[in-house]
Amino acid sequence: MDINRIGNNTNVNIQKIQKEIQNNTTAKKSDNKDVFQAEGNSKKYLELASKLPEVRTKLVNELKSAIENGAYDIDADKISKKMLGGL
Repeated sequence: MDINRIGNNTNVNIQKIQKEIQNNTTAKKSDNKDVFQAEGNSKKYLELASKLPEVRTKLVNELKSAIENGAYDIDADKISKKMLGGL
């Protein structure tokens, strides 16, 4: 067996694999619309969420100001309870 010699079968197999990959990516692009369809309450909540601004600028500015002024207090107990689910 000569490992340095690449036969025609190998080339054909590579071409088949490349064609399958290309077909799969084309199919995935067209199916992306149908991957997630929300119904009922989920659809309502998604519509409401889409209307919200991505960044809550008022809250962000308040937090920035508090941090800069040294008035932002970190409550380690509150954070740990939230992380542990209120245990």
